[in-house]
Amino acid sequence: ISNANLPCAWAITKGNPNEPRAVVAVADQFFDNTHPDLEIEIKNTCNPFINTCNNGHGFAVAGAVAAKVNNGICVAGAGYNTKVVGYCVGSPTLDGSGFCNSGSPTSGAMQARADGYKIINVSYRGSGITSALAEAWADDGVVLVYATYGTGWERLEDVKGAIGVGQLTKDLAYRVYDNDSTDGTPGWGWDYGVDIYAPSIDVGRLQKNGGCSTGTGNTSFGAPLVAGVVALMRS
Repeated sequence: ISNANLPCAWAITKGNPNEPRAVVAVADQFFDNTHPDLEIEIKNTCNPFINTCNNGHGFAVAGAVAAKVNNGICVAGAGYNTKVVGYCVGSPTLDGSGFCNSGSPTSGAMQARADGYKIINVSYRGSGITSALAEAWADDGVVLVYATYGTGWERLEDVKGAIGVGQLTKDLAYRVYDNDSTDGTPGWGWDYGVDIYAPSIDVGRLQKNGGCSTGTGNTSFGAPLVAGVVALMRS
C-alpha cells in the first residue's frame, strides 16, 4: 500500500460508490459475495459453483479494487470506497486439477459495457477485444484496464483509454512475466503493451471461503490496483 503511494491518493479522495462513472466492473472467474473483506455485486450466476472450484481468481482481483480498508482483515483495495461489480465468465465444469474451466473474458467485458459501466478490468489472457472496439469504448468514456500477459492484448498497444498493467514485486522491483520457464527466457505473452507497472507479487490477496494469503498475483493483481486508482480519479 505504501509503496504504491495509495495513502497519498486517499488523502485526496477515498472514492465515491455513488458516482456511476467510478464503478469498476471486473470480468473474471468466480466471485464470492460472502467474504467479510469485500462487498461485491455479482451480475450473473457463476457464484453457486464457487465451493466446487479451487479457483478464486475473480474475487482476489475484485479485492484489489475494493477490499475494505482499516478493518484489520487481509488486504485494502486501491479504490477504498469504490463500488465493484463482478461479471463471472467461468464454467461450473472442472478440469483435471479441480479448477473450474475458464470462459471468455470478452463476454463479461462486453456485458459490462452494455450495462453502462465506464471502468472495466480484465485480468487474464485470451482477449477478443479489438483495437477498434477499445477505441470506440474510449470515445464513450470507458477505461479498459487489462493485465499484460497472455495472448490477444498486444493489439491494444497505444490504444487510448486502454491501460496495460505490468508486474512489480511488493518492493517495486521489476520481474518479467514468465509463466513457463525458470531460466529467464520470456514465456508466453510477457509484457505485451505495458503502460504502467504496479506491485502485484508477494502481496496480500483475498481467497475463497473468507480467507486471505500472500502470493504471486502477477499482472492479474496489478491491473485492478490501477483500476481502483482510476476510480479514485473519477470520484
